[in-house]
Amino acid sequence: TVDLTQRIGHALDAALFPGNPRVRRWDGVAELKTSSVANPNTGWEELAQDGIELKFATGSYRVGDYWLIPARTATAAIEWPQDSGKPAFVAPAGVLRAFARLALLGFQADSWSPIADCRPLFPALTELTRLDYVGGDGQSVKPNPLNTPAVVALPSPLQVGVSNGQFPVANAQVRFTVDAGTLPNGTNTDVATTLANGVASIAWSLASDPTKPVQHARAELLVAGQPVTGRYLPVHFNAQLALASEVAYDPSGCADLLSAKAFSVQEAIDALCKRPQGGGGGCCVTVGEGGQFPSLDRALRTLLEKERLDICLCLLPGQHTLEDDLNVTGSRRHRVEIHGCGPTSRLLVRDQVFQFDTFGTLALQDFTLIRTGNLESLSFVDCDDLRLSRFDCVGSATPGNSLLRIGGSQRLVIEDSRVLADNNESKTLGLLLEQVGDLGAFKGAFRPTAIVDGHLPEFAAELSRLSAEEKKRMSGAIANMIRVSGTANAGLSQRELVALNAMRLGISNATAFALAVQLEQLGNAMLTNTPVFALALKDFGDVSLVNNTVRGRITLFGEGEDSPFPGRDLLGRLSGAINQTEVSLEPAGNLNLERNRLGGLRLSDMVLKDVVANARGSLPVCANLRVTDNQIDSELDHYAGVNCALNGNTLQTQDEVGMIVATQAKVIGNFMRNKHRLYAVAVAPESFGNGSLTITPV
Repeated sequence: TVDLTQRIGHALDAALFPGNPRVRRWDGVAELKTSSVANPNTGWEELAQDGIELKFATGSYRVGDYWLIPARTATAAIEWPQDSGKPAFVAPAGVLRAFARLALLGFQADSWSPIADCRPLFPALTELTRLDYVGGDGQSVKPNPLNTPAVVALPSPLQVGVSNGQFPVANAQVRFTVDAGTLPNGTNTDVATTLANGVASIAWSLASDPTKPVQHARAELLVAGQPVTGRYLPVHFNAQLALASEVAYDPSGCADLLSAKAFSVQEAIDALCKRPQGGGGGCCVTVGEGGQFPSLDRALRTLLEKERLDICLCLLPGQHTLEDDLNVTGSRRHRVEIHGCGPTSRLLVRDQVFQFDTFGTLALQDFTLIRTGNLESLSFVDCDDLRLSRFDCVGSATPGNSLLRIGGSQRLVIEDSRVLADNNESKTLGLLLEQVGDLGAFKGAFRPTAIVDGHLPEFAAELSRLSAEEKKRMSGAIANMIRVSGTANAGLSQRELVALNAMRLGISNATAFALAVQLEQLGNAMLTNTPVFALALKDFGDVSLVNNTVRGRITLFGEGEDSPFPGRDLLGRLSGAINQTEVSLEPAGNLNLERNRLGGLRLSDMVLKDVVANARGSLPVCANLRVTDNQIDSELDHYAGVNCALNGNTLQTQDEVGMIVATQAKVIGNFMRNKHRLYAVAVAPESFGNGSLTITPV
């Protein structure tokens, strides 16, 4: 029996221990004394039972520290850790204590004040409800410029979700508030209830007010109809009106709009609308009927006189002519672009000079230029960066006056264009019409401009619709023309005879498309039955011709003449002179010809004639000449470069291919049906896979 009155000084208050109270027995109480560890024989205290002695080393002890002393009845021994055969001193087995920072307090003027609450606060498990964004943010809608109606509905509703952990909460109330526009109840505040999936949705109509381009909405979770401050974070939404004034515009490519400080689409459109009627709009100055200038030459002269350095001209649809010679000189700081509207923009140059001299950048694209009358070259001189793109140029040329003459360009690109030169007369056409009278109705198919004016397919379609009897009669007349000998066809070239024979074979059963191809081939053969010079290049840096049709020769390092091709003996003499360094190859520019239809490539007689005749001097050649994947309808060509490559070309020659002059050369994978030679001068090209092509060193 335990007498608590004696133990604790008063009777037990049973109300404090309503459920099965217990009493813990302590076998002894003693004053704790510490002793030096160094003396093993002193400081031992005997417990009140069984002769067990304890010794406490000097140190710090706390209320609640305890040790367990296993005593075994069977062995009458104490199981205690040993240290060198003696009982070891061990730390208390408990009680373990942990500490957490609760708050940071400040003490000043004899009083404490809280600085920070350091407790990690979190809600109870039953209160882990969340409000999350689901969808509808960042939408855009076009307003009515007249503000009618006053609001415009967004295409998708605003959506939020309410969940408790991973479980959706149904029938929760969410209040939506907008700063502009209206909600379904016609005001700026409305309440939506979550469905079984925990999602609350609401439609929002923005105010159609350009002064409020960005509008905002807020969603709050309600508890008992009211938001609980600090308990749930709100969800915010943004929506905007699709306004041109809010879309940035970069006017750096348009001097007019840059000077007008048009940095938004709205400002750019407004600036264009303020231009005089007939201006045509756009960033370029318009030329033509209804444009800002009536003619290209007047536009260029006027803008250059105004010291405009950046000039962009647009040739409006229709046929354009020049008022006077177009002979303009700029500077390296001038950048000029002239573009049209594709085949619908045509510029006729009649007996007039057409020359651009000294421009930093010059680009001509998307129009057709037709030169008639005066056979002086269309000239581009000292234009550092020159680009002709989707540019069709048609006209007659003579020796010494190529259709196009380009010199002094550091960078020249001609792409997706047609340079169509002709010999200004076709004796074959008169002979053809004389002997094949039925072709008289189709003579327009053989005009120099037939390829670009759209008439060629029309003539082909009309030809395909002839009766079988008419086709037979026409085919027979062409066959008879080919067969006859003597003066009747003495002027026909081999290429013309081949084209005539293809025409004869195709008339009977070819489609209109195939007939158009045959008419084009025959027309080209007749228009180039004597040497025609399409393009002359002089003093160039990097030149690329890609995906073009060139009717006539390309001449390098000057204008071309109708000179005979050097015989084999002269080529052998030239080869020896190069190998003995009596003739030097002078690299001058890079030329890349890729995916073109070409009418020949030659060195200018001005640089070749004396060197070949005297077997001494310097011969300008390309530093790098790459001729790749072209269709070449010519013979007796000159391929001259320090490094020279002819790869993957289709050679449709009626005579020897020509000569290749190089230090290193590769002739690989070219296609050729008839067996003809390519003379290798001063070089042994690497070659294979060239069909019937024979490479002959000289």
